[in-house]
Amino acid sequence: MTSKWSKLEGRYPSSPLGGVSVVGDLLYVARVDLKKVEHAGKKLGELISAHAALDAEKDELSARIKEINVELEALGQLVIAQLEDQGVNSVKSDGGRTVFISVEPYVGVADRAAFEAHVVGQPDLDYLWSVHPGTLGTFIKGLLEEGRDEEVPPGLNIFLKKSIRSRKS
Repeated sequence: MTSKWSKLEGRYPSSPLGGVSVVGDLLYVARVDLKKVEHAGKKLGELISAHAALDAEKDELSARIKEINVELEALGQLVIAQLEDQGVNSVKSDGGRTVFISVEPYVGVADRAAFEAHVVGQPDLDYLWSVHPGTLGTFIKGLLEEGRDEEVPPGLNIFLKKSIRSRKS
């Protein structure tokens, strides 16, 4: 089965990093090269089996990471509740780390029609038609940071996400 992008082969160079977009990460390239040497004597079937086994392990680890993220969120919410009950924003842990509450705004489009109507009515916002949601979030965060809340386009849903952060004391 051929990739839809195969037709571009020969027109553009292959990535030296096997698809990694950060060309120039020499440490990564060196590590890949070491692994290639490790597996170089294997036959095709062995290479495919090893790849499949690692891919399955990666899927298991990804599922575990999702579960860890759920538990971290639950623990974080409980820590925030207790810190707020005590009227403090940060505390030093037994391990010598400072644990603190971080608050960050998140943006989502709640009313697409209202948001699009606003963009159409503002020629200087034309660039928003091709903006990635993360970039929209950055744009809105910038307005909020500068105290320009009234310039936030209609149709957007802004909420504050509290989370726990820590740093070495």
